[in-house]
Amino acid sequence: MASAQTLALLATTAGTALARFDELVVLVVADIERQLPELASDAGLRESLAVTISENLGAALRLLADPDVGPPPAPRPSLDHARRIAQRGLPLSALLRAYRLGQAVFQQYVIAEVAGASSDAAVVAEGAQLVSSVSFSYVDRISGEVVQAYQTERDYWQHQRIAARSAQVDSVLSGRTTELGGVERALGYAVDQQHLAAVLWTDATDDALPSLERAAGALATSARCTGHPLVVARDVSTVWAWLPSPLTPPDVVLGPGIRAALGTERSGLSGFRASHVEALETQRVVTTAAPSRRLSTTSASSVGPLRLLCDDVDRLRSWVLGVLGALALDDAGTDALRETVAVFLASGRSYVHTGKQMSLHRNSVQYRVKKACDVLGEQALERPLDLQLALLACRVLGAPVLTPKG
Repeated sequence: MASAQTLALLATTAGTALARFDELVVLVVADIERQLPELASDAGLRESLAVTISENLGAALRLLADPDVGPPPAPRPSLDHARRIAQRGLPLSALLRAYRLGQAVFQQYVIAEVAGASSDAAVVAEGAQLVSSVSFSYVDRISGEVVQAYQTERDYWQHQRIAARSAQVDSVLSGRTTELGGVERALGYAVDQQHLAAVLWTDATDDALPSLERAAGALATSARCTGHPLVVARDVSTVWAWLPSPLTPPDVVLGPGIRAALGTERSGLSGFRASHVEALETQRVVTTAAPSRRLSTTSASSVGPLRLLCDDVDRLRSWVLGVLGALALDDAGTDALRETVAVFLASGRSYVHTGKQMSLHRNSVQYRVKKACDVLGEQALERPLDLQLALLACRVLGAPVLTPKG
């Protein structure tokens, strides 16, 4: 039994770690993404991984604060994540290794905090031993539930027709399959035509696939497609779709909680792949953006080069702040200035056209542009490409690239 002094120190340390919780989550996510990139290969997996890590770290820290409570059941997001890993055909060994990696980072972080909080070597040693014991006990306790969730889902998923179609699509996207006739017969979809790829997803996991499939059909109908879309489930909350020969851009309100990311219209087998890559990149932009900025449907053309820049949001934010300075403040007044400058540049620097687009008087536009230039500096408008891209990042992403107010 640990001493009262050690238990008190661990409770304090757990409280300190919870106060800096986001820092610990970032450390664990980064380590797992680096060593097991297949577990974060797209936006859906990355988000699922981050939520799972956050839930488990919170539970472990609360357990550390009061070890007598005993390990709780596996959090629901952990079981959902295990099912998603199974649906993607990823090995159970990768999932279990992720837990070991997370446990290692957690132990190193907390033990370092314990060592920094006490000068009593005996207390630190006892604390380190208890941290290791608690973290091992926690991971050991939930592993059985996680493995069971993975295996049950894997058995189910492997026996579904949807898995065969998904594998065929993966083969086409990877370039392993190039013979059009066989592909088209297997998929029931003509590859040698115009395509508009889409990724549709939702935060819901209960009976979400039928809703997503209906949403894909609604996109195709709205785009006046010449045939039925190809829809392939990736997991319980994500589908990939290809809209055949659309005549107009999709314009439809999707169901509650459903989001869609679109590529651009492209042709043939290469276009089948390229438009899909653009849709995945667009999804990454949407999931990076602040929740309040996420639209129901987002096209690749509307986010432009941001699709290529969201792999490193910290660097993007640093660049945006370097371009905009104080004009990157996250508040309504500064947002209005940014929007006015963006429209002003897009309209050929016409105060009249900007006013018409924004329903503002010409003098109001002129005032806002001057105020923005006072913040940016006299030379700001001489770098229109940098300025337009930085303003686009602020408009689309919001808080992740802005300076918090206050």
